[in-house]
Amino acid sequence: MGSLNTSALATAKRYVSDALTNQYIDNYKAMGLKGDGMGSRDSSWATALLSSIQREAGVYGAAGEIGVHHGYFWMSVALTARVGEKLFALDLFERNQDKNVDASGGGNMGIFTHNAQTLGFPVQDIVVVEGMSSSITPGQLCSKIGYGFRFLSIDGGHTKEILLNDMKFAECCLVDGGIAALDDYSNAFWPGVHEGIVSYFDRHGANSRLAPFLLHANKLYVTTRSHHKRYLDAVTSQAFWRNACRSTVAGPGVCIEAPGVNGGNLWKFQLGGHALAVAEFREFDQAQAVAMWKDVIAKC
Repeated sequence: MGSLNTSALATAKRYVSDALTNQYIDNYKAMGLKGDGMGSRDSSWATALLSSIQREAGVYGAAGEIGVHHGYFWMSVALTARVGEKLFALDLFERNQDKNVDASGGGNMGIFTHNAQTLGFPVQDIVVVEGMSSSITPGQLCSKIGYGFRFLSIDGGHTKEILLNDMKFAECCLVDGGIAALDDYSNAFWPGVHEGIVSYFDRHGANSRLAPFLLHANKLYVTTRSHHKRYLDAVTSQAFWRNACRSTVAGPGVCIEAPGVNGGNLWKFQLGGHALAVAEFREFDQAQAVAMWKDVIAKC
């Protein structure tokens, strides 16, 4: 077993914290990271915030990503892992690009491992799967890791069929209270993602083990039904979210009381029969975001 490079991790947390108020990718590059990034400032701090909510709920499990590309968003997920929580990465990488049917991403094993090591993560302790997500069953992966996922980012193939497969993967592999972050749900350039997710909930509806609770920064966050209300309440009860303003062409618009709330307990937005908080077009107070992120990440 390798050991964490605590000095590198501390530097990584500082750089990522600074990136919340500066250029997200430029700050990673300043650390010596290679390649290009798939991720955003808002997704980075949202991952940390949701991980802190999981911590309060006593949720424990692996953390990782399907479709790591060069590892930029994977690093935001990995930095929230507690001691003992295993890390996971799956990608076609460069040797399997012939299977990249929709040309979504171009992962590279050498760049990913370099970036992980630069951040201080012992690569030998990361469960890496090279290939399509359909090449491994949920049972096989869980046996490799030893338990289910606390946080799983899904950003692999962007077709309807691949998304349906990865949704099934999340359904089987998340621990109770685990969260899956589904990328590009709102991206008009990748309609297969939206189609696959909606198709999944059309098929399973309220009987699905999964329940969406937040749409933010182009990611749809789902959890298990057992924790849906808890996470929904945790997100929408924070003044930080309630006071955010919706963006308009002319600039910041009016502030909305809470994401998705329409008159008290009535939810304006639903998916698969589950209430969904929508904070997709919002401007947040950067000072508050940075303070919250630094508080959370320091405990990871």
